[in-house]
Amino acid sequence: MLYSSTRSMALAFVPARTSLHPTFPLVSRPSSPQTIRTHCAVFASQKSTASNPVEITFPTPDEAASMGIRDWPQTFHATSWTESVSEGQIATRYVLSGTGRVNIDYFDDNARQSQRKEGISPGTLVEVDGEATLNWEVDGDDGMIILTPGFEEQGKLALVLGCFVVFCAWLLAGSGGF
Repeated sequence: MLYSSTRSMALAFVPARTSLHPTFPLVSRPSSPQTIRTHCAVFASQKSTASNPVEITFPTPDEAASMGIRDWPQTFHATSWTESVSEGQIATRYVLSGTGRVNIDYFDDNARQSQRKEGISPGTLVEVDGEATLNWEVDGDDGMIILTPGFEEQGKLALVLGCFVVFCAWLLAGSGGF
């Protein structure tokens, strides 16, 4: 069902605080799963939502909890950044705090197929299936906290692990353990 007017669509959205973080500012979110599907269909590009490689949704706090979003690792970004998704991969990003925009360039066989620019705010879930480039723009000085289902910055993880091993060796050497 598509809304016949902007007014009726506006009535379908209700302000809500999320239990993920009690200090979230009030933002408009779809009030039901049916509204979420309708919202995505209204704002989707020429392709249907089912075949659309890019989905932007606004899960309710209960839906977010059932997805395990609260347990996902977080990354803080103070400024704009770019990330790439390889063919065959799925990128899932949840905006915990901050506002801005994401510009998504989607590719098929190395040829750009579509481009979307969407405003994002706390509670936004961005899913991209396939080869794409995501350019994130951060509004304001507070930065943005993004949650992902897995830790995707292995270089930083290896650096922290290496520093931890060196620190433990230093502790053992200092205590006469060697």
